[in-house]
Amino acid sequence: SFNAIFSKSDSSAYIVISNSTLIVPLEGVIDTNEEIGKLNLKKKNETSELINLQNKLNNPQFIAKAPKNIIEQFKMQSKEIKSSIEKIDQIINTIK
Repeated sequence: SFNAIFSKSDSSAYIVISNSTLIVPLEGVIDTNEEIGKLNLKKKNETSELINLQNKLNNPQFIAKAPKNIIEQFKMQSKEIKSSIEKIDQIINTIK
C-alpha cells in the first residue's frame, strides 16, 4: 500500500478516481495563462463549428435534401463537439 499526503495548492491540478485523488503540481511546468488562452481558442473554434452544424440541422431545406447518413453524421459530430467543449471547460476550471 502506498500512502502519501500532499496538499492542493492554487498551482496544482487534481483528478479524483474512485476514492483516490491524484494531485499534479503545475507550478513551473506550464504557463497556466498561456494554456488557458490556447484552450479558450480551441473552445471558440469548436463553438463556431457547433453553430454551423446546428444551423444546418435546424434548416428544414437542408434536412429535406440531405442524405440521411449525412444528417446522422452531423448529429454525431454535434454531440462529439459538445462533449469536447465540456471537457475543455473542465480543464480550464482545473488549471485556473
